[in-house]
Amino acid sequence: MIHQLSFYIIPVTQGDIKEMKKTVLTKSKKSKKGFSLLELLLVLSIIAALIVSAFVVYPKVQIMYRVDKIGKVILGAKSAIQELYKGRAEYDRGISSNEVMRIAFPDNVFRVKGTSLPQNDYGGTYSISGQFASTLGSYSGFSIDIRSVPSGDCIRLVSNIHGAFQSVSINAVTVFSSNTNVPYNPSVVMEACNKYETATIQFTSLM
Repeated sequence: MIHQLSFYIIPVTQGDIKEMKKTVLTKSKKSKKGFSLLELLLVLSIIAALIVSAFVVYPKVQIMYRVDKIGKVILGAKSAIQELYKGRAEYDRGISSNEVMRIAFPDNVFRVKGTSLPQNDYGGTYSISGQFASTLGSYSGFSIDIRSVPSGDCIRLVSNIHGAFQSVSINAVTVFSSNTNVPYNPSVVMEACNKYETATIQFTSLM
């Protein structure tokens, strides 16, 4: 069976052509119009939120990075001292303090000429000293001090590494001690760190 196709010719008037041209021009103008005011305000609000977030988040990231770096320096110094004195009964026998610091700390912290003390990232110094035990009559331990620590960094630093030491003091106030039953208390640490603009923290370890 063969199907026949029928074609119909729809007459187009001059008015129809003008109307089609008008529709095309209207769409073209809309496409060239660009962002609406609402869209522009939305973009600006997103940009503003990103800027505010950067100002809020970036300082916290800086503190976390700095505290992590300094914590590794202090823990590295502790491990180096314990390795140096392995098999020795007392801390300060036969090795000078300058020699101990040169062994305990990385070379890049000795960046100020004319001083033997290693420098920390806050503009202060690190130092190491023996801890005398009156019950034993000898230096059975040592402490690592870090000076000029800002309060925010102080809180994080103590929180991060206090568990690796026998005791921790902030500005000569003991905030943690496993020997004398002073448990770690975040509120106590915060109060001690915020008492002054900067803090000196002392981490004490046994041999």
